[in-house]
Amino acid sequence: MPLAICEKQTASTAHYFPKKEPDNKGTRPPSKTQDLVLRMLAGGSCGLIADSVTNLPLVLQTRKFASDAAKIPATGIVRAAYKLITTEGIRGCYSGFPTVACASIIGTGAYCVGSHLTREALGEGNAANLAAGYGGQVAGSFFAWTKGSVISEIQQAPDTIKDPKFINRGALKIASLILKEQGALGLYRGFGVQLLNFGTINGLGEYFSGILRKTMSGADTSNRLSLIQEFAINALSWGTASALTTPFGVFKLRVQLSGMSQKHFPDSSSLQCAKRVWKNEGVRGLYAGTSARVVAITPRAALFFTGMPRLFDALCELFNFKIHG
Repeated sequence: MPLAICEKQTASTAHYFPKKEPDNKGTRPPSKTQDLVLRMLAGGSCGLIADSVTNLPLVLQTRKFASDAAKIPATGIVRAAYKLITTEGIRGCYSGFPTVACASIIGTGAYCVGSHLTREALGEGNAANLAAGYGGQVAGSFFAWTKGSVISEIQQAPDTIKDPKFINRGALKIASLILKEQGALGLYRGFGVQLLNFGTINGLGEYFSGILRKTMSGADTSNRLSLIQEFAINALSWGTASALTTPFGVFKLRVQLSGMSQKHFPDSSSLQCAKRVWKNEGVRGLYAGTSARVVAITPRAALFFTGMPRLFDALCELFNFKIHG
């Protein structure tokens, strides 16, 4: 994830923080290793906070996509949220949250480092911003997000379509069942489509937000945007990206849940899944659940990408490192 580097502004950080006059908050710049560790801490912490706030819409998104795949009539997102809150309470709203949280701490931290290194290698520009989303996602998906997604989506799916052995099971039990029946690759089911899904979301999000920042900054690039401006830019950028990439989300969930129920999710290949959805459901099937997806991703991305650079700065101050200059 693109963050402000402590020692100096580089092409990889100008995307988020325009050049500023040097300050004297720190006494020395961090080493390369220290810089990356701070990015891991900032990314993992903000990822955990964002997921804590937005777990309910994440559950609703999973249930909407799963219900569509199983041909179960699904209600609107507002009515679904009301039903979930009134019938299942806090436990239902935070279904799968421990799994999501553990994956997020590692995955978003890895994304932060991977995205930064990608942009640092490629420099500044729209193409670098787009590539940074994919670079970060490769790291995040490899270390945590694919495993966490497979397990948490099994936990969040409606009980009516689950294999009975997965109902009311914790993450460790689900993981052991997958390992026993499918091997280690079962935990990485859908890795490719997961990367395509979130890599494209984050790549487009980084791309759109870079353009919006330049537009809002105008000719004077020395001004740092306000918190509200940053939040609005990130919400609009990732909300738009999530809507455009809905088909990848449909394929991802169906492929990852194929290890749970072959009856409702028969395709372990994303290409097979895409062909089936197109043949049986058409364009409408590709974009079914778009509103639920936007509601789930937009606030999480806005919270994460707005708060993470500021937390990184705070950590630099805490350890007496230079933030700028």
